[in-house]
Amino acid sequence: MAHQRKVFHGSSRLCSCGCGRRKNPRRQFAPGCNKDSWFIRQQQHQQNKIDKPRVTGSGQSPRRPIKKEPRVAWTPEPNERYFATVNKVLRDFYFAELSQGEQCFIGSNCIRAPQGHRCFQIGDEVSVRLQRGTLNSSARWSATECHLVTAREYPEAEKGIVREWQESGTRGFVDRPCGCPIFVTVQIPELFIRPGDQVEVSSFALNKNLNKYFARAIRTED
Repeated sequence: MAHQRKVFHGSSRLCSCGCGRRKNPRRQFAPGCNKDSWFIRQQQHQQNKIDKPRVTGSGQSPRRPIKKEPRVAWTPEPNERYFATVNKVLRDFYFAELSQGEQCFIGSNCIRAPQGHRCFQIGDEVSVRLQRGTLNSSARWSATECHLVTAREYPEAEKGIVREWQESGTRGFVDRPCGCPIFVTVQIPELFIRPGDQVEVSSFALNKNLNKYFARAIRTED
């Protein structure tokens, strides 16, 4: 019985270097190919596996993790003014949202508005100087000085009710309809004014030492 040579079928008919060409079944490589070309193609194949993005079960390449930059804590300068919008009105104090997006607390004592008014409305624009808020406050920052930016006109003479008046007749406090008190001092004594009287105050001025407004004229309503 003559010796029979085994003939390879299928992939055995293709060149072993991976070029895809057909070869003689008795040979390992196609004409023009050798072990060197096989080695080069193996290197290319390995490099393609490294460069090819890995595909997840959904058929999409996984996203590269985004490096988040560390958040830099914002700290206001004590002598700088920052704009804010009043968004909460409570008794004797307010809350406002800074342009940086944080909340600040505004106490009535730090408000510097025309004619000594301390009444704000929701939506009013203000400028503030800030310091770190107290531990019992829900706001991170607290205003040390607050000025009204929203344009608002006040009458030259304002009505109010006398809260207290000294016996000397020269000074006292008047509560205006908005709830803002005003200190009144006059040179000529008003001896007939009593607490609870309806009066009209005018001639407002700023005490630069105290940084507060006061009225220099008062008269009872007829």
